Amino acid sequence: MAAYWRGDLSVRELSDVFARRNGWDPRLHPVVQEAVLHRVLRDLRRVEYRTAAERERAAWQRAEVAARAARSLAEEASLAAERLRASTSTVVAASRRVPGAVRPAARWRPARVG
Repeated sequence: MAAYWRGDLSVRELSDVFARRNGWDPRLHPVVQEAVLHRVLRDLRRVEYRTAAERERAAWQRAEVAARAARSLAEEASLAAERLRASTSTVVAASRRVPGAVRPAARWRPARVG
């Protein structure tokens, strides 16, 4: 019960202890029972570690995909701005001659990524 109250055992594992399943035997010496407890805890922590490592690996992959998408969007926006500048250069020259004409917006710069 002390291992359960410390949070070392889950309810399911505690029920295994009371039902004498998975290596739990009250007839064993207390030192042997403690060794069984430590093996169970080691296995649980190994599973928790592997789960956390897999989640971290998946998060890194998602971050890499997002960074690639951001770079791609920045390049695309930069190309669009270049095309706009090229097409508005004639408009700017014409607007200087025509009073009250609309002038293009300030220069657009892509966000820095990475």
